[in-house]
Amino acid sequence: MGFGVKLLYYCLLAGTATLTLFYLYSGLTAWTNHHNPIFMKQWLALASIFCVFMIQKSYQTGEVELKYWDGMKYLAYCWACWALVAALIF
Repeated sequence: MGFGVKLLYYCLLAGTATLTLFYLYSGLTAWTNHHNPIFMKQWLALASIFCVFMIQKSYQTGEVELKYWDGMKYLAYCWACWALVAALIF
C-alpha cells in the first residue's frame, strides 16, 4: 500500500508541476488571438501562480513530513482551481 501511495503522489506531483509550468509559459508568452476575447490562457496563468504555492506546500507535506495523502490534497486544490477557471470561462 505504501509504495502505491508514493507512486501516485509522485506522478501527480510531476504532472501538476509540468502543467503549471506549461500554463505559466503559455500565458506569459503566447498572447491570445482576436478570436478569444476572454483571455483564457492568461487566467490559467494567474491560477498557476496559486498552484506554484500549492505545489511547494504539497512537497513540504508529502516529501518532508511523509504525509503523502495530505500532499495529494494540496495537488487536488490545483486541479480544482484550474477546473473552476475553465468552468467560469465556458
